[in-house]
Amino acid sequence: MIMKSRSLKSSSQKSVALVARHQALITSSSLTDDRYQATIRVPASKLPSLMQSLESVGKVTSSRVSMDDVTAAYRDLEAALKNKRALRDRLRALLSRASKVEDILKIEKELSRVQTDLDQMEARMKSMRSKVAQSTLNLSINRQRLPGPLGMVTKSGGWIYHKLNYLN
Repeated sequence: MIMKSRSLKSSSQKSVALVARHQALITSSSLTDDRYQATIRVPASKLPSLMQSLESVGKVTSSRVSMDDVTAAYRDLEAALKNKRALRDRLRALLSRASKVEDILKIEKELSRVQTDLDQMEARMKSMRSKVAQSTLNLSINRQRLPGPLGMVTKSGGWIYHKLNYLN
């Protein structure tokens, strides 16, 4: 969401208050003389109302919403997790029946690899759940500068020049 405002400091403070009111979290922000930028994590259900509330902070010049459908990836990961857990359980059963040191070492090595894969997959699953529950909003508020007297003359002169040179 890109906005412009004459009072950048005031607009940034208002946006921070609105973010807090919508149970959202600013994960990063920066304020310069000409721009305030923030990355906001907001519960997915509160995104539309937060965006509507932020419209009171300044004039919206651009707004874009996009969604990623992670349903297929989530189901694939669930199936892979189920299969890895079954493999881990079979390896544990084999380990309990193994009697040769060589077999025990091979099974433990494979069990360690499978457990590492499981841990990584569970971390990805947790990350996916978080992404589904939370939306990311990138907010940018630019300072709206008013032209001074010379800027007004230049702006007017450009309009007159255009009208004199182009008939339509």
